[in-house]
Amino acid sequence: MFDEVEELKDDDLPELSESYTIETEQSANVSIFQRSIMGDVSVPCLSALLDPFDQYVIGCYSSGEIKVFDPHGGSHIKDLQKNSEITGLPITSVLKFRPGGESGDHESIIIGGDNDGNITKYDVGDGMALETIKWEGENSNKIYALDYSKNGRHFATAGLDTTVKIYDDITMKMTLELDPFKSGHAGHSNRVFAVKFNKEDPNILISGGWDNNIIIYDIREKGPVNSIIGAYICGESLDFSGNKILSGSNRLDKQLQIWDLETTQLLKNIDWKGNGSFKEHNNCRVFCSKFLTHTDTGEEYILAGGGVTNEIRLFNSEYEPIVKIGNFSRGCFT
Repeated sequence: MFDEVEELKDDDLPELSESYTIETEQSANVSIFQRSIMGDVSVPCLSALLDPFDQYVIGCYSSGEIKVFDPHGGSHIKDLQKNSEITGLPITSVLKFRPGGESGDHESIIIGGDNDGNITKYDVGDGMALETIKWEGENSNKIYALDYSKNGRHFATAGLDTTVKIYDDITMKMTLELDPFKSGHAGHSNRVFAVKFNKEDPNILISGGWDNNIIIYDIREKGPVNSIIGAYICGESLDFSGNKILSGSNRLDKQLQIWDLETTQLLKNIDWKGNGSFKEHNNCRVFCSKFLTHTDTGEEYILAGGGVTNEIRLFNSEYEPIVKIGNFSRGCFT
């Protein structure tokens, strides 16, 4: 995925377009419709967030801009202003909202990681950067992955330097580097593109990247404690649901998989085409995937998207694709 981002000036890339199609299986128990289109097609959006309280949609772009939109009408509200200490306009590649608060007194705080290795906290309400952790390592770094713990007190980062780091959200100081030497288990050997806290156990988190490994960490052990071989992660494509791990891989077969956290065994290879009307369609390289839970029925879904076929699919609780949002002019990153 990020190979394409880093070569955006390549004349061979197709033009960005707003056009797309929506197809729904007849047996689907959901309906999908366009709510709004935000932004324009001048530059690709690398990561996008919907505010849990439905006040904002925020996207970061390959131009370095971070834009805030109204999710109801789609209008552009503001751009987030970066810290004046940061020279230039480094590309922010990933964003995350801080959990917590209620809709009545909601604080819209996000963190973003950029391609210079910096981590910046923003107040979306006033549009300003609050604080930046500047990368000062001997070697260059890029932040590709972020996640907050469930209570919002800590966040994890990962990227080019292959190491997951834990930070205190109040002090904006690193509290722990999840070092393989501390726990005696192997870590990553290549770029990391996803990191995820287990919301049911704040001590457990996972990461994945280019080395075909999902690494499992225990904060109490200060490092990795186990690993899963076989997932080629190239974007925001790891998620938890209880003891289940969802992975989305950048390949044309076995791209969506469910793993058991405790045993590390493969539970399910999800067929991208399914057994319905999408069966004759082509396969997709997955860049992003996540679990979704219906707020009324409690039914669990999987949402995933990617490149080659440039589409998003919604899978039901039986892991069958029931909605296809497709025919985008480029791959879906977020």
